[in-house]
Order: sequence, then C-alpha cells, then structure tokens
Amino acid sequence: MIDNSTLPINQLIAKLNAAAEKGEPLELSVEEVKLAAEEFGDLVMIPVFEMSNIPKRYLERDSSDSSDTEQKGK
Repeated sequence: MIDNSTLPINQLIAKLNAAAEKGEPLELSVEEVKLAAEEFGDLVMIPVFEMSNIPKRYLERDSSDSSDTEQKGK
C-alpha cells in the first residue's frame, strides 16, 4: 500500500496547513512553487451555493427585476 503522505504534493499541502494552523508565514522552495503551479495552476474555483446560502437581498433583487420587466412589457 502506498503511503500518500510521502507524495510531494501531499507534503506541500501538509506544510501549507501547518503554517496556516500556526498563523505563520510560509517560504517555499523553487521546486515547491513549481509543484504547486503544476498541480493548481489550471484550477478554477466555482462557488456552489445552496438556496440557504444565497443572500435574501439577492433573491429579492432577482424577483423585483423580473416584475419590472413584466410591467414594462405591458
């Protein structure tokens, strides 16, 4: 069985997590920066919301916009 903690990317993530937990700055080697760029450089984060996470004013804005459009069309 492979010990995943020995994989370079997992070691880098552990280093990031340890620094964050301690509230300390982090210095990365050139190799670590290249590894992070290879692993994370093409990622795009897309937020996913549940209805309970969407602010009420946003929902109200959408409903008021559609009612304005309906009134203008009359």
